[in-house]
Amino acid sequence: MIQRLFATGLSLQAAAQIVKEPLAVERITRAVDDLDASIRQVRSTIFELHQRWATTQSLRSEIVAICEESSKALGYKPSCDIVGPIDSAITEPIRGHLLLCLREALSNVARHAHASAAQVQVTLQHGLATLQVVDNGMGYAPVAGSQSSGLDNMLVRAEALGGCFSIAAGDRDGTVAVWQVPIAAESPGTAHIGSQGPS
Repeated sequence: MIQRLFATGLSLQAAAQIVKEPLAVERITRAVDDLDASIRQVRSTIFELHQRWATTQSLRSEIVAICEESSKALGYKPSCDIVGPIDSAITEPIRGHLLLCLREALSNVARHAHASAAQVQVTLQHGLATLQVVDNGMGYAPVAGSQSSGLDNMLVRAEALGGCFSIAAGDRDGTVAVWQVPIAAESPGTAHIGSQGPS
C-alpha cells in the first residue's frame, strides 16, 4: 500500500510539471504533501504495532531489510555498511528512532535527490551511534521559508536523545545526511539542520 501511495505521489509531481494553471499546481502540490504525511503516518503506525516483534530480530538485519525494501522506490539497491556491536549496544528507544530515521532518509533520496547511487553507513564508535546516508544526486539546497516535516522529525528524534542531525551538500555532488546520538545520553544536546557547499 505504501508503494502505491508513493507511486501516486510521483505521478502527481510529474503532472505538476506540465500543468500551466497556478491554482491547479498548488492543489497538486498540497495533495502530494498530504500523501507524504499519510505515508509517514502509516509507516509510524506499522512500526509501533510491530515494535515488540521487531526487537526480537537483530538491528543489523532490520537495517539491511530497510535498505533492500527501499530499492523499489530508489530503482537501485543502496550499499549498506555496518560497523561496531550495534546489536548488543543499541537498544530502545535509540533502536526505534534510528530505524525510522533510516527509512525517512532513504525516502528523501527517492523523492528529491534524482540520484543513481546511495550509501548507508551505521556505526557504533566511541559511545556514539551514527547513521549516515550519502547520495550522488543533485545536492541539498534549503529554500528559505520552506519546511520539511521529514527532516524536522529526524532533528527532533536526535535532539530528544541528546544527539544531532545535519544535512548538507556533498563535497563534489549529492547530499550527506548524518544522524548521531550518544548511547548513554543523560540530557538533551543540541541539534541542527544546515547546509554546506554548493547544491
